[in-house]
Amino acid sequence: MSIGLPAHLAPLVVRRAFTAAQHTFGATLLGVGIMSILVMQGHHVDSNLWIAAVVMLPSFAMLFIADFDRSVLWALGYLLLGGIGIHVSTRILLTDGAQFEAGILLILTTFSVAILMVAGPAKGLVGALLWTLAGFAVAESSRQSARIALGLSPSLDIQIFLISIATLIVIPLISHVHRLHFTAQPGLHRALQNDQIAQLRSRLESRSAAIMHDTVLNHLATISNSPDGALSPKAIAELRKDIDTIINDDWLTEFDTGNISTSAPPWQHGALAGAIRECVAMGLDVRTTGDFSVAKRLSRECEVALSQAVKQCLVNVIRHAGVLEAEVGIYGSETEALVMVVDHGKGFDETETRPDRLGLRGSVKKRIQQVGGSVRIWSSPGAGTSIMIVVPCQATEIDPHVVDHDPNRSGI
Repeated sequence: MSIGLPAHLAPLVVRRAFTAAQHTFGATLLGVGIMSILVMQGHHVDSNLWIAAVVMLPSFAMLFIADFDRSVLWALGYLLLGGIGIHVSTRILLTDGAQFEAGILLILTTFSVAILMVAGPAKGLVGALLWTLAGFAVAESSRQSARIALGLSPSLDIQIFLISIATLIVIPLISHVHRLHFTAQPGLHRALQNDQIAQLRSRLESRSAAIMHDTVLNHLATISNSPDGALSPKAIAELRKDIDTIINDDWLTEFDTGNISTSAPPWQHGALAGAIRECVAMGLDVRTTGDFSVAKRLSRECEVALSQAVKQCLVNVIRHAGVLEAEVGIYGSETEALVMVVDHGKGFDETETRPDRLGLRGSVKKRIQQVGGSVRIWSSPGAGTSIMIVVPCQATEIDPHVVDHDPNRSGI
């Protein structure tokens, strides 16, 4: 994942953005100057002020071309046409626009500043500064030559001079921003990488703790509660299977679905069906209701998390509820799958659950939250327990012909 622009592209993008800003500013000044001349011409129709506007139009057009195709040729063409336009417009405005002396001087300043914004192609700081100096030199030499041709003494326009200095200061600042970007971005990327590693580690630790609870701790409890003598073949088989789950590389993603007939509905090949079958094999009578075809619309990650959470809920019924009956219902909307696990056992007060009890916290709540879902629990002593698990699913229309619903069925 990248923060901002890649380091090798950022200087180019910033430089192009600054160049586009210069060209936009220059085009705006040329447009304002040309429109101002035409307004003056409207007040004095007998004057030739319109010629000053016409001679600046090629510069206006050339600036757009230079911005579209940023080459040395077009930049030089802009300077050439701009210099000619300033020379001619200066002579005409100073001759026929004496009655608009203040406005004429302002228009000539805008034309000169527009030429200053040539912003020709340059790879380095020196090149950018040279283009700015070239624009200043062309504008001032054209303006001063026009004054000399009219018999006027040369004079430095302080406004043009100050704008030139400001531009020459801004360009090195842009270059300094480039260097700061090169310095800061590697550190930002390292910080982002470390944050991603920490998140992955936290998620892995949560999953491993949940897997440990679902396998090792459950089997230790089974062994401690077993009568003296050898374990039953079923308990030994479950123990061996869970040991294989832990030592395999796919222990975080795969789920044993058991032996399923090839003629069974597609959803019965999934992890949720396998989880329910395992609990049925432990002696729990599980009644299933609802539309289990919703499981087909779950992503693999959501399916595994949901199946492991449901299995832990059913294991809790076996271990803590004092009954061997439970109901699992699944229902779906366009974007969510909802699973209810209900028993009529002892129940409990969730606020009194000890912090070291990881079943509901690690194996159910945290596991579901990691896939963008949520868990709600309703329970009280003597009133049983209802657990609602909601996970996101694909927005696919449910086909009523594939709904497998049998409220009297035990297991899957």
